[in-house]
Amino acid sequence: MGLSMIVLDVYQPHEDEPYMNARQKAWFRDRLLEQRESLVQEARRRLREIREADMVRVPDMLDRSVSETWREQELRVQARFREVLDRNTEALRLLEEGDYGYCCLTGEPIGIPRMLAVPDALFSIEAQQFRERSAGQMDLLCG
Repeated sequence: MGLSMIVLDVYQPHEDEPYMNARQKAWFRDRLLEQRESLVQEARRRLREIREADMVRVPDMLDRSVSETWREQELRVQARFREVLDRNTEALRLLEEGDYGYCCLTGEPIGIPRMLAVPDALFSIEAQQFRERSAGQMDLLCG
């Protein structure tokens, strides 16, 4: 009886290879699609919980207050999910157009370390810091 081996693709993009080559793009596309699926599933689950909670009538004022506070918090989380999903959609669009991995503000490479940490990053660290200092004055997405 022989041992069977399963060989897993353990590839991970690194800085020592050409930036945004075909293998890197495919790897990041997979990460973005995984992120998207995870976000959609979690958002649906949370929305279902909100709807179920809305169907329950809470007679006690304190319990009602706690329930309303929870609901408001969940709605804020839903809004955050939408923001991340929008950024994910934008990153996938940029990937299809050949601009993925490049800062939407400067056009410079975002860099593999940042892309590994935040696959849906649209801005370099420096540009993101500038945007945060200029909050409210710039669009969230590239397009």
